Amino acid sequence: MQLHKYLDHKVLGNKKIFIHVNQINELNTKGISINVEGETKQVYFILSRIAGDNLGLNTILGFTKSFNSSYCCRICYYISKDEMHNTTIENNNLLRNVENYKKHSIEKSHGIIENCIFNNIINFHVTKNISIDPMHDLLEGVCRYDIAKILYELIKAFSVEILNERIKYFCHSSSKNIPNIKYESIINKMIILSASEMHYFVLNLGLFIGDLVPTNSSVWKLYVMLQKIVNISMLESVTKDIVDSFAMLISQYLKLYLKIFKCSFKVKHHYLTHYERIMREFGPLKHFSTIRFEAKHKKIKEYSKVMNFRKCLAYFLSLKHQMQLCHRFICNEGFSIRLSYTVKNCAFIC
Repeated sequence: MQLHKYLDHKVLGNKKIFIHVNQINELNTKGISINVEGETKQVYFILSRIAGDNLGLNTILGFTKSFNSSYCCRICYYISKDEMHNTTIENNNLLRNVENYKKHSIEKSHGIIENCIFNNIINFHVTKNISIDPMHDLLEGVCRYDIAKILYELIKAFSVEILNERIKYFCHSSSKNIPNIKYESIINKMIILSASEMHYFVLNLGLFIGDLVPTNSSVWKLYVMLQKIVNISMLESVTKDIVDSFAMLISQYLKLYLKIFKCSFKVKHHYLTHYERIMREFGPLKHFSTIRFEAKHKKIKEYSKVMNFRKCLAYFLSLKHQMQLCHRFICNEGFSIRLSYTVKNCAFIC
């Protein structure tokens, strides 16, 4: 585990911060020995992708950190920012690959600031081991803006008070992550909710106010498409038919968005055009989500607030994390039992 301060990273840069990348190559070639029921096994590791939000990934992978600039996408390089912000399908001719990446890296052009330090790792290249994040792209990105715009159009048929009242008295399966929508957020056309709250809200909005929506509403049709996109992006497994229809669904959604709101996309809308191909190549997008890493990050931030010293803070936070992990190993603690039930003579534990 590695933790470092942002200011240190800003001064030292990727090459001096990530000086231990060769250890990943050693894990790939030499592996580690573990004992399984008295028998020694050699386990080898491979780096498949690097998870993170867009700013974090662009920073450590050597791409531009400004999403208002041209060529800010890690996956492709559009000729102009306006073209990228109005395109509803992926352009295969403009995808980054090893050849054009090498050329642009030498020239320091097309959004590449430096050669990715992780390209030195065996079987890894930043243009092949692509990583996206449905949590930040969708739940804390597209949904925040688009659901606010959708509700802005729909509150002509009902009030925000009615919406919150229906949410309050809805038969929720759990008391957690129940959102409360503020009128100011709708007016400002950006609803700030946590990822879990937004996920719950998008999936159940139709149950909350579906009967109040005018028949044949194009705005409501846009919401239904967005709900399907979120659903597919959070699936544990996908079929070929789902993947085949996913690209068309996203394209139709973006086209309808342009038609209704008559405004260009944000960068997170653009990332959606790459989702179908990434799902086809790497599998369900849910496995790319950083939501569990964000939960771990939240705990680390809470620990940092209660510590009385700031010298070597990153070291002591890492040490605390490792001690907690060792405690779980020593106590033989696995995953906690979250659900158990019995059917006839069979017991099930999840």
